Order: sequence, then C-alpha cells, then structure tokens
Amino acid sequence: MLSVSNVTMRYGSKVLFEDVSVSFVPGRRYGLTGPNGSGKTTFMKILTGELDAQKGSVVRPRKFGVLRQDQFAFDAYRVIDTVIMGNRGLWAALEERNRIYDKSDLSDADGMRLGELEGTIGDEDGYTAESDAAVLLDGLDIPEEFHERKMGEMQGGQKVRVLLAQALFGKPEALLLDEPTNYLDLESIHWLQDFLHGYDGTLIAISHDRHFLNSVTTHTADIDYETIIVYTGGYDDMVMAKTQIRSTLESQNAQREKKIAQLNDFIARFAAGTRSTQVTSRRKEVERLQTNDLARSNIARPYIRFDQTRPAASTSSSSSTSPSSMATTRFSTASPPTSSAAKESASWAATAQAKPPCSRASWPTIPASPTKTLPSTPARSSGATKPRSATSLRTSAQPSSLA
Repeated sequence: MLSVSNVTMRYGSKVLFEDVSVSFVPGRRYGLTGPNGSGKTTFMKILTGELDAQKGSVVRPRKFGVLRQDQFAFDAYRVIDTVIMGNRGLWAALEERNRIYDKSDLSDADGMRLGELEGTIGDEDGYTAESDAAVLLDGLDIPEEFHERKMGEMQGGQKVRVLLAQALFGKPEALLLDEPTNYLDLESIHWLQDFLHGYDGTLIAISHDRHFLNSVTTHTADIDYETIIVYTGGYDDMVMAKTQIRSTLESQNAQREKKIAQLNDFIARFAAGTRSTQVTSRRKEVERLQTNDLARSNIARPYIRFDQTRPAASTSSSSSTSPSSMATTRFSTASPPTSSAAKESASWAATAQAKPPCSRASWPTIPASPTKTLPSTPARSSGATKPRSATSLRTSAQPSSLA
C-alpha cells in the first residue's frame, strides 16, 4: 500500500498542497494531473523519497519502480546491468556475491554468506534476470546488439527507454512514472500500454499525453484547491466531473445570493414596522443561506474576447458610418496583418481613412431643366365632335396591313 498522511508542501507563500491524505490502492492505475507548476513532480519525488515533505508521513511498499530522470547516472554500466538495477535488492545481492568470489581465500563466514545471497538471488528471479531485462529492452525498441554496450554510448532517447525498462523490471509492487512516453514511438507506446494493462500493482503516472492517460488509468488524482482529489476514470472523465461539480457549486451560490438579496430587501423595508417576527425569521434564514467561499481552481476555461474600439466622432454632417471608420474598427479588433492580402487590405484602409468622406454640402449642384408651357385647349362647342383618345390616334397613325 502506498499512502500519504497530512502531507504539506509549500514554496514561500505559494502552497502546493496542504494536509493531504490519500491512499493508492493496489490494482488501480492513477494519473497524477494538474497544470504546470501545481506540484505534480514535487509530489512524485515525495512518494519516491527523493524529497522530504515539510509535514506529514509517507508509507511505501518494500519494492517499487521509479522512472529516473538523470540520464547520465549510469553511463559507466552496461545497458543490461542498468535495467537489472531496477531491482535494488537483487542488484545488491549480485554485487556482494561477485565481491566474495573475487577473494583469493574464502572463509567459512564467506561460504555461509554466499548461501544466503544465492537464496536471495533465487527469490528475486536473479537467474533469469538478464533474459527478463532483454525482453523489456526489445519491447522498448532497444536492439539486442546494444544490450552489452555502456550507457555512455547510447543516445538521449535510447537512455530514456533503458531507464523506463529499469523502472518496469523486477515485478515492483508500485510503479511511479514521470512522463513515461517521452522519446517513445507509437509502437513502443502501444507496447507500454499493453504492459501496464497487465500490471497488477499500483501505478502512478504523470503524462501530458491525454490519450495515454485515458487508455491506461482507472483513476485520476488531480492536484487542485491546494489538495489532491481522486476521481474515477481517465483524464477526460476527470475533467467532465470536475467541471460539473464546480458549475453546480457556482450555480448554487448564485441562487443563494439572489435569495439573500430578496430577504435583505424585505428586512430593510419592514425592520421598523409591525412585522418584527417575520423580519427575525428572515434574518435567521439569511445567516443559514450564507454562500460558500469557493477556493481558486486551476480549471482552464478558454474563451474568445473581441475588443472593439469606438471610431472617432466624424466632423461631417453625414449620419451614417463612413467607410474609413468601418475599416478602422475592422482592423483594430483583429491581429496585425501578416499576409500580403492582409497588408493590401490594411493599406486600403489607411488610404480610405486619409481621404475624408464626401459630405452632402460638397455635392455638385445640378441645374434644373427648363419647364415647357403647354398651349391651352380651346373650349368645345356643343356641336364639336368628341376628340379621339391618344390610343386611337396612335392606332390610326400606323399603316394598315390591308392597304
């Protein structure tokens, strides 16, 4: 069982986590999440014993694997030996046995000690250690011809793969992996996922690979609100549950604040009146409905904001917005133009802004056309014939088709 009790860690005035108590159950695979700077690596170092907590205690299993971050710590050792070092008890027994065998004269005590060491080596599967280590190296794409080389001869990405094999070696009761997918290709990541799916110990992994966490982890330990909260499910499940809980609390607070405002309004209106009993009950209800102060969360809520600037007042008498002001608004709210088309648009806008719009006062005056006076129609006498209409005149003016 891997657990922490009342662990506190802070740097100056910044509190990473305070009075954290959490147990990591065997058979579960945990993803340790939180934004950069929230204390994920610090908490991992506290679990491994590399860093002491300022307060609290840690209970660790007897044998656990850790993904080391120092790529140069094993440059003097063979690759295969570096992997076997993941089982510290086995490696210590092998080294002590070799030192005893190097003696020119063995005593009875040396013989007794050799018997004990051989028993330890057998219990830790030491007689198949090199073949077991080779299987891990092959799965992480380290060819067999590299197994006998020194770590100092390996490249950086290959060293990380060897150190990952070291953490997985020896059937540890707990695995503590900080960014295990770094420098792994897709095939190696799939191999690692299959390996971890069959692992029956406690896994705690830090990774920025969301798909890896969703595939591997069964629970998520999230660092937020200066503590660690464990959610069921992978990374996406944690984000959904965490956001829903936060939204629910904020909605409840908003409803309480609205109710409190109504009650305070009632109290202010009738405090000096005859409804003293109702006012007293309202005051008690206000005390009961006090909102909970929500701690600051590290939930990232991205949003898009458009900053529009009001164009300067135009001196022209036109009531409509001029093209120059519209162009100014358009380009002031966007990012600086970088492409050629955007630069041409910006140049057009600057030119339009430099030329003042044409006002009504500067429009040219169009002279009015002369008015023709029509002759008056003489009055018809009683015996005058009725004039034909314009339609009939046009009809009679056309040549007849029978002529």
